[in-house]
Amino acid sequence: MLRKKPRRGAHIIVAAALIALSGCSGPAPSGLKAGPPAYAFHIATPRPTPFTRTAYAITPALGTDAGSPVFRPGRPRPSVVQSPEPTPTPTPPASPGPVASAPPKEDTEAVSMSALTAQFSVSAKKYYNQYGFSSNRYRYTQEELAMLAVVIHLEARGESYKAKLAVGNVVMNRVLARGYPGDTIREVVTAPNQFCYDSSVTPNDDCVRAARDVLKYETWVVPQNTYFFRATGSKSNWGSHTYYGHVDNGAFYLESYSGRYNGKAIPARLFERVYKWPQYGCKPGSRVRKIQIMLRALGYDVKADGYFGEETRGEVIRFQKDCGLKADGIAGPDTLGALIRRYGISRYLKI
Repeated sequence: MLRKKPRRGAHIIVAAALIALSGCSGPAPSGLKAGPPAYAFHIATPRPTPFTRTAYAITPALGTDAGSPVFRPGRPRPSVVQSPEPTPTPTPPASPGPVASAPPKEDTEAVSMSALTAQFSVSAKKYYNQYGFSSNRYRYTQEELAMLAVVIHLEARGESYKAKLAVGNVVMNRVLARGYPGDTIREVVTAPNQFCYDSSVTPNDDCVRAARDVLKYETWVVPQNTYFFRATGSKSNWGSHTYYGHVDNGAFYLESYSGRYNGKAIPARLFERVYKWPQYGCKPGSRVRKIQIMLRALGYDVKADGYFGEETRGEVIRFQKDCGLKADGIAGPDTLGALIRRYGISRYLKI
């Protein structure tokens, strides 16, 4: 039995229908590659003439790119080859900059030590040692203290405490002046026709206290070149001696002798003097106490009382000698730096 031959062009209609149903987003029919967006097909009604070919018009589907290529039946669908994205040029790694070299260890230590030692300095418009005063320090014995107290008692027992101190100053100015005869209290107070002195006299308490203030605390109430006094109401010079002033009923006079300050200024008493660096007689405080604590920890014999007296001065000199430093008894930057290093910076910071 003969089968009826299918109408010409029917297979094209079937293929077009399959493409319309599958769209461009799904897998392409065999032999076709996936391409641009899907297309909708409008199929014209074929004429009854058996030899007329069916025409197909392809228009872009809604939402697709109108500029995409048009597919026509019987021609392979062009494939769109996407050019690969350019490979980004790798950024070369940044060249390392110059690395700052660490300062030498000794320079760092020098800076930090300078800051530490600077804490021991004080500021003032004028320091005690800038006035040019002579030293009032005298190593006395208890016998000499008693002798000075007797002179004060016999010369000024009825006068004010300041007058008692002034008499004691006159005695000590003579002892400490190189140009005046006598280098000890005994030599000066026992010199003929100079002071009233009697070893059998017992001085009162105020006179003993005044003698101690002069010798131990270096308390001065008249200039260091005051060498004479007398009981008088006159305010004139006394021979070659220049009148300085009265203290109660006594007139005090100045004279110039070598080796002693010759100005009219009066030196501050011990422990009331302002020095830039800690030293004998400076004002007491924490800076002195820290020095004493470190010295004690290192085996030096000193009390941590905050007063820079003879004891502390002697131990500072001993430490300076042990370190090969200038042995002047002044706790300056070099001495303080050596002391802090030996004690230990970390320990010092905890004081």
